[in-house]
Amino acid sequence: MEIIKSSLKMIGKGFLYGTGFALGVWFLFTFVLSNIRYPNSPISAESESIIEANSSKVKSSKIEILSSKSISRPYLIDIIGTLKNTGDLSTNGVNLKVDLFDEDKNFIFQCETWLSDEIAPEKSVNFKVGCHGINEDIYKNFSSYKLKASR
Repeated sequence: MEIIKSSLKMIGKGFLYGTGFALGVWFLFTFVLSNIRYPNSPISAESESIIEANSSKVKSSKIEILSSKSISRPYLIDIIGTLKNTGDLSTNGVNLKVDLFDEDKNFIFQCETWLSDEIAPEKSVNFKVGCHGINEDIYKNFSSYKLKASR
């Protein structure tokens, strides 16, 4: 009987140590991934360029925001719209940031998403930036937004 009790204690301690180790690794992994910063440059400038051989012509990708609107539901604000590549070079990895403002134009929250889809020249894609995890004050005071696209 004593052997069974000591074995169960060892198994219990092993389980607790293993769980603690797994939680620590998970926390470290999510912390590192959430703090990775990707270089951003304004999309209105040339985001990519290629110079063709024996030519002075430069190809570039340029992203324009064709349309956007906000959709508000209790404690959730989505910004949806359409982007278009007006350049002559495909692009991907577009970062969309939305700043939310109250009626007095005071900044109250920021939302962000990445579009991994490739956008071919003269093609359009739809997007959605979800502002999740907002509290009651932000939801009630939300009045306007500013959308920024960068690569």
